[in-house]
Amino acid sequence: MSSRTATVTGPGFVAADFGHLPLRAGSVDAVFAIESIGYARDMPGLLDQVGQVLRPGGQLFVIEIFRTELFGVVPARARQLCAATERLLAFPDLWSVPDWVALAYDRGFEVTGLTDLTDATVPGLSDFARVGGSCSAPSSR
Repeated sequence: MSSRTATVTGPGFVAADFGHLPLRAGSVDAVFAIESIGYARDMPGLLDQVGQVLRPGGQLFVIEIFRTELFGVVPARARQLCAATERLLAFPDLWSVPDWVALAYDRGFEVTGLTDLTDATVPGLSDFARVGGSCSAPSSR
Protein backbone atom coordinates (compact mmCIF):
# COMPACT_ATOMS: atom_id res chain seq x y z
CA MET A 1 0.00 0.00 0.00
CA SER A 2 1.29 3.40 -0.92
CA SER A 3 2.14 5.88 1.79
CA ARG A 4 0.88 8.72 -0.42
CA THR A 5 -2.69 9.86 -0.21
CA ALA A 6 -4.69 11.72 -2.78
CA THR A 7 -7.61 14.00 -2.27
CA VAL A 8 -10.36 13.66 -4.80
CA THR A 9 -13.02 16.28 -4.97
CA GLY A 10 -16.28 15.79 -6.72
CA PRO A 11 -19.20 17.98 -7.53
CA GLY A 12 -20.97 19.77 -4.76
CA PHE A 13 -24.71 20.15 -4.58
CA VAL A 14 -26.71 22.96 -3.10
CA ALA A 15 -30.47 22.99 -2.77
CA ALA A 16 -31.59 26.59 -2.49
CA ASP A 17 -34.36 29.04 -3.15
CA PHE A 18 -33.79 30.30 -6.64
CA GLY A 19 -34.95 33.70 -5.48
CA HIS A 20 -31.76 33.90 -3.44
CA LEU A 21 -28.81 31.69 -4.33
CA PRO A 22 -26.38 31.39 -1.39
CA LEU A 23 -23.32 31.19 -3.65
CA ARG A 24 -20.41 33.50 -4.37
CA ALA A 25 -20.21 35.22 -7.72
CA GLY A 26 -18.39 33.10 -10.28
CA SER A 27 -18.24 30.10 -7.96
CA VAL A 28 -19.94 27.32 -9.93
CA ASP A 29 -19.36 25.56 -13.23
CA ALA A 30 -22.93 24.44 -13.82
CA VAL A 31 -26.46 25.02 -12.59
CA PHE A 32 -29.10 22.36 -13.17
CA ALA A 33 -32.73 23.51 -13.02
CA ILE A 34 -34.96 20.48 -13.37
CA GLU A 35 -38.68 21.16 -13.39
CA SER A 36 -38.26 24.07 -11.03
CA ILE A 37 -37.79 27.45 -12.70
CA GLY A 38 -41.32 27.39 -14.10
CA TYR A 39 -42.37 28.37 -10.58
CA ALA A 40 -40.18 31.48 -10.55
CA ARG A 41 -42.16 34.66 -10.04
CA ASP A 42 -39.24 36.73 -11.37
CA MET A 43 -37.66 34.87 -14.29
CA PRO A 44 -35.40 37.78 -15.33
CA GLY A 45 -34.12 38.04 -11.74
CA LEU A 46 -33.57 34.30 -11.57
CA LEU A 47 -31.48 34.32 -14.74
CA ASP A 48 -29.51 37.30 -13.45
CA GLN A 49 -28.68 35.41 -10.24
CA VAL A 50 -27.67 32.27 -12.12
CA GLY A 51 -25.52 34.36 -14.44
CA GLN A 52 -23.76 35.87 -11.41
CA VAL A 53 -22.89 32.58 -9.72
CA LEU A 54 -21.65 30.86 -12.89
CA ARG A 55 -17.97 31.02 -13.72
CA PRO A 56 -17.09 32.37 -17.18
CA GLY A 57 -17.99 29.57 -19.58
CA GLY A 58 -20.29 27.95 -17.00
CA GLN A 59 -23.52 26.35 -18.12
CA LEU A 60 -27.16 26.42 -17.12
CA PHE A 61 -29.06 23.22 -17.90
CA VAL A 62 -32.84 23.53 -17.90
CA ILE A 63 -35.49 20.83 -18.06
CA GLU A 64 -38.82 22.55 -17.79
CA ILE A 65 -42.39 22.75 -19.01
CA PHE A 66 -42.76 25.50 -21.59
CA ARG A 67 -45.58 26.28 -23.93
CA THR A 68 -44.93 25.29 -27.53
CA GLU A 69 -46.57 26.49 -30.73
CA LEU A 70 -49.16 23.73 -30.26
CA PHE A 71 -50.77 25.71 -27.45
CA GLY A 72 -52.06 28.24 -29.95
CA VAL A 73 -53.68 25.67 -32.23
CA VAL A 74 -55.44 23.38 -29.77
CA PRO A 75 -59.14 24.08 -29.31
CA ALA A 76 -60.14 26.86 -26.93
CA ARG A 77 -61.56 24.39 -24.38
CA ALA A 78 -58.24 22.52 -24.29
CA ARG A 79 -56.40 25.81 -23.69
CA GLN A 80 -58.79 26.56 -20.83
CA LEU A 81 -58.10 23.12 -19.32
CA CYS A 82 -54.35 23.68 -19.70
CA ALA A 83 -54.61 27.05 -17.98
CA ALA A 84 -56.63 25.51 -15.13
CA THR A 85 -54.00 22.78 -14.74
CA GLU A 86 -51.24 25.39 -14.64
CA ARG A 87 -53.06 27.22 -11.83
CA LEU A 88 -53.51 23.96 -9.92
CA LEU A 89 -49.77 23.28 -10.27
CA ALA A 90 -49.07 26.82 -9.00
CA PHE A 91 -47.26 28.05 -12.11
CA PRO A 92 -47.26 31.86 -11.87
CA ASP A 93 -46.90 32.27 -15.64
CA LEU A 94 -45.88 29.57 -18.07
CA TRP A 95 -43.33 30.84 -20.59
CA SER A 96 -43.35 29.97 -24.27
CA VAL A 97 -40.15 28.54 -25.69
CA PRO A 98 -39.42 31.56 -27.95
CA ASP A 99 -40.09 34.05 -25.14
CA TRP A 100 -37.86 32.18 -22.67
CA VAL A 101 -35.05 31.83 -25.21
CA ALA A 102 -35.27 35.56 -25.99
CA LEU A 103 -35.09 36.35 -22.27
CA ALA A 104 -32.10 34.04 -21.81
CA TYR A 105 -30.24 35.81 -24.63
CA ASP A 106 -31.25 39.19 -23.19
CA ARG A 107 -29.71 38.15 -19.85
CA GLY A 108 -26.41 37.20 -21.47
CA PHE A 109 -26.85 33.46 -21.97
CA GLU A 110 -26.10 31.64 -25.20
CA VAL A 111 -28.70 28.97 -25.92
CA THR A 112 -26.78 26.04 -27.39
CA GLY A 113 -29.50 23.45 -27.64
CA LEU A 114 -33.23 22.88 -27.38
CA THR A 115 -35.04 19.57 -27.34
CA ASP A 116 -38.83 19.51 -27.45
CA LEU A 117 -40.06 16.49 -25.49
CA THR A 118 -43.76 17.16 -26.11
CA ASP A 119 -44.39 14.06 -28.21
CA ALA A 120 -42.49 11.88 -25.74
CA THR A 121 -44.19 13.26 -22.64
CA VAL A 122 -47.68 13.98 -23.97
CA PRO A 123 -48.24 11.41 -26.73
CA GLY A 124 -50.97 12.38 -29.11
CA LEU A 125 -50.98 16.12 -28.38
CA SER A 126 -49.88 16.87 -31.95
CA ASP A 127 -52.67 14.67 -33.32
CA PHE A 128 -55.16 16.25 -30.91
CA ALA A 129 -54.24 19.72 -32.14
CA ARG A 130 -54.25 18.66 -35.80
CA VAL A 131 -57.76 17.17 -35.76
CA GLY A 132 -59.21 19.84 -33.49
CA GLY A 133 -60.06 17.51 -30.66
CA SER A 134 -62.03 18.65 -27.72
CA CYS A 135 -62.73 17.60 -24.17
CA SER A 136 -65.89 17.82 -22.17
CA ALA A 137 -66.62 17.21 -18.54
CA PRO A 138 -67.93 13.75 -17.74
CA SER A 139 -71.67 13.56 -17.42
CA SER A 140 -73.02 13.16 -13.93
CA ARG A 141 -74.84 9.91 -13.14
